[in-house]
Amino acid sequence: MPITQILLTAATTGGGGGPPPDVIYPPTLAATGGSLYFGSTLYKLQIGDSLSDFTVGTGDFTVEWWQWMLDTSSSNARLFTMGTWPTAKLSLSLESGVCYLWGEGAAGQNNNVASVAYTPSDLYNTWTHVAVSRVSGLTKVFFNGVAVITTGNSYNVVTEDNFVIGNQSSQDAGFVGYIKDFRFIKGVGVYSSDFTPPMTQLTATAETELLISVNGSVGFADDWATGTHAVGNAGVTYADVGPYDLALYVDAGNVLSINPGVSLATWNDLSLANNDLTLTNVTWSNTDGGRILFQSGGTQGYAESPSTIASVQNGITPRASVSFWAYVTNYGGYQHIAGMRGGNKFHVLNFGDGSIFECRVETGNGYWDNYPQIGARLNTMTHYAFVVNGTRSDFYINGVLSSTAEGITGPFTGTLGAFTIAQANGGFQATNLEIGELRYYNRARSPKEILAEFTATRTRYGV
Repeated sequence: MPITQILLTAATTGGGGGPPPDVIYPPTLAATGGSLYFGSTLYKLQIGDSLSDFTVGTGDFTVEWWQWMLDTSSSNARLFTMGTWPTAKLSLSLESGVCYLWGEGAAGQNNNVASVAYTPSDLYNTWTHVAVSRVSGLTKVFFNGVAVITTGNSYNVVTEDNFVIGNQSSQDAGFVGYIKDFRFIKGVGVYSSDFTPPMTQLTATAETELLISVNGSVGFADDWATGTHAVGNAGVTYADVGPYDLALYVDAGNVLSINPGVSLATWNDLSLANNDLTLTNVTWSNTDGGRILFQSGGTQGYAESPSTIASVQNGITPRASVSFWAYVTNYGGYQHIAGMRGGNKFHVLNFGDGSIFECRVETGNGYWDNYPQIGARLNTMTHYAFVVNGTRSDFYINGVLSSTAEGITGPFTGTLGAFTIAQANGGFQATNLEIGELRYYNRARSPKEILAEFTATRTRYGV
């Protein structure tokens, strides 16, 4: 069956809005785009014509998006509404600790199809992927890929008079925050069971019915796919922030990232940034589905990215994150695991003198600014994450904040250089290091994101 879909996404030009506090910061890579900022409970986007194109009847559909919800949202925040209250045909709301899925009930009235309690603080001030998907009459609501509502109600979805993203003006029902990649798919239920949320920006397919993008010169009101649908904008602006901002993602267990039967010269970047790593003197193991070994038979190996990977960090307040699964043995000396080579400006993880692991940052003063430390973890596969967030840096072990330090004194300056694994400043400073997967973001990730990544990947490593 042909798929028609709405894809609401943000490009990389425009202005206005601003970052959510404390965790997500600009700039974002051009490859990942920004998001839509709903700065008031009154702000919304509204599709204004040909609404019958989005009627699915009792058939399959999917609605999905990323959101960063601020706690200034209304107590009855409607995330999207198809139809007009009180006769809306499909809607999702977050109301004082209860998530409601709405559909058409008796005599055309809006009906609470299903609901589930949630903890509001779990959805505030963090990126959350939300999806509503119906497959063969079974509708599910997912938060971050986990089904929180399941209902067998095959209610009729007929859109004739209204399709709103954000505020439902007839109620105290405004969403305040950021929305990224809002997509409506007609005729196909994409998600029938729990899943890993998409880590890269959604794109339009040949079957796209409507594509609404943000562009500083064009605005919100153009149908970039078919020109059929007009979209009205009431107050929504562009923000240079998003859930992706992923500058590097490599996985030794993914044949798209590395195929050991073909070549061990390149570790392909699975993000949109195309920062492929050049590999030297490494081997591959099928342990845990795939690991890169950076020392074999006494020969030191290393990986090196293009020097542009963190160029957006130059001269700004430091916001960056790196996370990876690693197995380390034979510890001693100052052994570089992963980080920036250019004067060690962002020596993301430098594990110390045999008894401790350290994370170091150097900014404008030319010295190491802080040292989050933990006791050494040797001979065990472990998930590490290091987050630089303004003046502070945090060190996570297996999804849990284990050490923090203040004292970063200024922006990164000068040339950051390449992102390297098992090499720093031209020296080979790591021994018996094995990496399963690694991600680098040009932003500070939240504790919930770090924990979610650990939880989603731990089974592979037997943790």
